[in-house]
Amino acid sequence: MMVPGIVAMALFFTASAVGPLVTPWERQARTYERLVTSPAGLPAIVGGDVLSGGLFGVLLSLVPLTGSVAFTSAVVSNPFALVCGLVLGALAFSGLGVVLSAPATEGPSQVMMLSNLVRLPLMFVSGVFIPHADMPNWGQWLSPFSPLSYCADLVRIGFGEKAYWTVGVDAMALGGFMLAFVLLAVYFHHKTRDKFR
Repeated sequence: MMVPGIVAMALFFTASAVGPLVTPWERQARTYERLVTSPAGLPAIVGGDVLSGGLFGVLLSLVPLTGSVAFTSAVVSNPFALVCGLVLGALAFSGLGVVLSAPATEGPSQVMMLSNLVRLPLMFVSGVFIPHADMPNWGQWLSPFSPLSYCADLVRIGFGEKAYWTVGVDAMALGGFMLAFVLLAVYFHHKTRDKFR
């Protein structure tokens, strides 16, 4: 069944698209300067970007999710795993997007090009198109480095399909990716913010 993969990919691309679009636009409109000089600290600004991207991703991924349940034979058999996959995946993917928005540029097109150079390889090694067990050895080695692998696995569990990892492993991995991406985003945005003050 392709439904879990479609839902996970929709979440991946929508949640990770907010940061690379919004931050360069803010720099272009000179509102980024106001943000970094406001009383709110950089971690709060990055956290807000991550939360907004995550919310955007969850809301838009509900479209293929509800459509799949309504018009196909897909049935949600484990709502807890599905919700964990959507929420943790959205926050991790949004964190990745905010990291990718850190380069000191005012053009969204430049950031989106970098974003696609990172996101497309992560998608192809995630096991969304080919089950992990059927992937070549190098693919099975690379797959754990993609946060999409764990999100797709949780969504698969949510739809009652065979999982590659357990719910706990998937949730911890996505939580770890989310934390790492947020810390990297704060670090890289701290490095580039002086150029836009």
